[in-house]
Amino acid sequence: MASILDLLKTDVGEQLIQGATTETGETKDNIVSVLSMALPTMLGAMNKNIQTEEGAKSLNHALE
Repeated sequence: MASILDLLKTDVGEQLIQGATTETGETKDNIVSVLSMALPTMLGAMNKNIQTEEGAKSLNHALE
C-alpha cells in the first residue's frame, strides 16, 4: 500500500519540493526531510478536524 510520503516521489511531489527549495533556499534533502515529518502530522490534524461537521466545513473552506 502506498503512503502519503510516496507522493514526494511523483512529478507533483518533485514540483512541490523544487518550489520549496526555490522559495526557501534550502537543500532538496532538507525540504524532503521536513515534508516527511510534516505531512503525517498535517494529515493527522486534518483527520481529527473532520470528525465534526464544523471541522469538516472548516477544512473544506480552507481547501477551496
